[in-house]
Parts: sequence; C-alpha cells; structure tokens
Amino acid sequence: MGRSRIAVTNVWNKINMGILIVALALLAVARAEVVITVTPEVVNPGLTPSFAVNCALVEMEEVKIVTLTISRQTFGKDGMLTLKKEVIAKIDAMTPQAPLPSLKYPSVTVLGALTSIESELGSYLTAVWPNPRLEDLGLYTCDATVVGEFGVLEPLTAALQITSANPVVDRVLVALVALEAKLDGFNQTLVSFQTQLDNVTAEAQLREAALSEQLATTAAPTTTTTTAAPTTVTDETTTSAGTTPAETTTTAAPTASIIDQLILALEIITVRLDTVNTTVTALEDKVTAFEAVNVTVSSLEEKVTALEAVNDTVVVLEEKLVAFEAVNASVVVIEERLVALEAVNASVTALEEKVTTFESINASVVVIEEKLVALETVNASVTALEEKVTALESINASVEVLEEKVAALESP
Repeated sequence: MGRSRIAVTNVWNKINMGILIVALALLAVARAEVVITVTPEVVNPGLTPSFAVNCALVEMEEVKIVTLTISRQTFGKDGMLTLKKEVIAKIDAMTPQAPLPSLKYPSVTVLGALTSIESELGSYLTAVWPNPRLEDLGLYTCDATVVGEFGVLEPLTAALQITSANPVVDRVLVALVALEAKLDGFNQTLVSFQTQLDNVTAEAQLREAALSEQLATTAAPTTTTTTAAPTTVTDETTTSAGTTPAETTTTAAPTASIIDQLILALEIITVRLDTVNTTVTALEDKVTAFEAVNVTVSSLEEKVTALEAVNDTVVVLEEKLVAFEAVNASVVVIEERLVALEAVNASVTALEEKVTTFESINASVVVIEEKLVALETVNASVTALEEKVTALESINASVEVLEEKVAALESP
C-alpha cells in the first residue's frame, strides 16, 4: 500500500513538472517584443512641422539585443506600396553609442541606444523627419535581432503604415503641383520671348531713327552744293560753274550708300520681325495649350473640392480602419496565445486522462490491499487452526496409544 502511494505521488510530480515546463516555454517566447510608434499619429505634408518614428525593445530580461533597424517602403504614383525597402537608420551592438543614419537622408535626425540590462529608456532607435513631404509617407518597419537565453539569434519585426489625413486629396494635389510647375515654366518662357521681342523692336526703332537722322544730315549738303557759285576768269585760276556737277556727284555717292544701308537694315528688320512673328504664333499656340491646361486644372480643382467634401467621411473611415487594425493585431496576439494555450490544454487533458487511469489503478490497488489484509487475517486463523489440528492430532495419537494399552489390559 505504501509503495502504491509513492508511485501516485511521483506521477503527480511529473504532471506538475510538465505544466511548469510548458508555462516557462510560453514565457520565454513572450519575453522579448519589438514595438514601433509614430508621433504625431496624423501627418499632413506641408503642415506638420515634424514627425518621429520610434523603435523600442520591451520585456528583454533574458535576451541581448544585437541590432535595431528602421526601414521604409514608400507609396508610388498609383498609391500602392513600392517593393523597394530603404534603410533609414541602424544601430548595432558593435557601436551602441552612435546610431548610423542613411547617407540618402541627411536631414533626418537619428537617436538611439542599446542596453544589455533594463534601464529607464531601454534599447531604442528614433528617426525624426523635419517638414515631412508626401514622399516621406509609407510603411515603416522596425527589425530587431536578439540573442535568446540559449544563444540562438532570433529576428523580431514590427511595422506601421504612416499616411496623411487626406491621402486621395494629396495625390491630386501632387498632380496639380506638377501642372502648376509646368505652367510656371511656360510663363517664364513666354516672358523671356516677350522681352526678346521688346529688345528687337527697340533696337529696330533705334536703328531706324539713327538712319533717318543720318539721311537728313547727308541730304542737307547736297542741296547747298547744287547752288552755282559766281564765275571768275583770271589768268592764274579758272573757276566756273562747270565744277558744280563734279561736286554734286561726289556728294551724291554717300547718299546712295546710306540708302543701300537703310534698305539692308529694313530687310534685316523685316527678317527679324518675321522671326518674331513666328515666335509670337508659337507663343499663341502655347497660350492656347495653357488655356486647355487651365480648363483641366479647373476641372481638377472642382474634383478636389468634391474630394474635400468627401474628406470627412474618409477621415472617419480611416479612423475606424486604424481601430480595426489595432483590434486585429490584438486578435492575432490573442489567437497565437490561444493556440499555445490549446496545446497546453491538450497536454493537460492527456495528463488528466493518465491521472484518471492511475486513480482507477490506485482504487484497485486499495481494494486488493484490503482483500490482502483480509486474507492475511484468514491466513492467521488458518495457521491457528492448523496448530490446533496438530495439537488434536497429537492428542489423538496419545488417545490411540491409551486405547491400545486399555485393550491390552482388558485382554486376559
């Protein structure tokens, strides 16, 4: 009976030890966890002065942190996440005092530290963006590598998607900004062409005025020279009106040259005016295209107004979506723990079945022990009876001897 109780006690100890081992295994799995947060929760490009992404490791009693990394996947023009994953900042155990920012993001401020034991701040990595733009939104991931209790490297990951309050309107505004940039470029080109046209026109007017003045100045001596001078005949010198045509001819030659220059200048001005006219025609075509773009922009502005009217509903839906995602994350964690608990429950159920079997065996052993005690009592009684029988047999032998002696005495 004592041996059976010791066996049952050992079984219970094994059961308790199995439950303890399973519980410790579950605690070891949940001992380290990586958490990613963003401040503020809503980012409006162009309005929000800055936002910070923080990556931290919590519940790290029995693990040692090796690396912490913040990376990002941005949104494409179609509003979908790109496949390219860019590293923003990283810190590792080799240089725990200096987190390493990415060279592609010099304006991002990076802070961080790694601690092997629990402290007030713990192990963390923070990246701060000043004046965030639409391109800075996306899916941010925090990746951690830790060494577990048994020296095994374990990866931990947490992700958080950062969007603006009005993602649809933001994409439309990006398109409008691009159109406005093109329109500004066209306007600058138009102003440049207009300035060139004004310069050419002013230059032509100046040349025309200068040539007119030169022509007027040249025509005045020609009129004076054609007036005949008094004729004086002497022996030494002969002066007559016959010299007047020669003087007139020599004066008229510069006049013809000036007229040729005027004609050439007028031809150059005509060619330049034709070029300017062609440029003006091209500019008019571009203005027509600008007006078509303006109509498109007006249509887009109307659509933006309609989208802003729908914005309140979108914001409410996004808030609900964020709440649903938080609930979903909690549900996923609960489901994982439930699966672990179900595994433990299955083990406990199997152990309970074994315990039930052992209890039934123990009950049978108790009954057998009780019967054994009864049999031992009966055996003692039988032994006493056997002893009495032996005594009776010895008495019987003595009686037989006496009877023989009596018979011998009775015979003559």
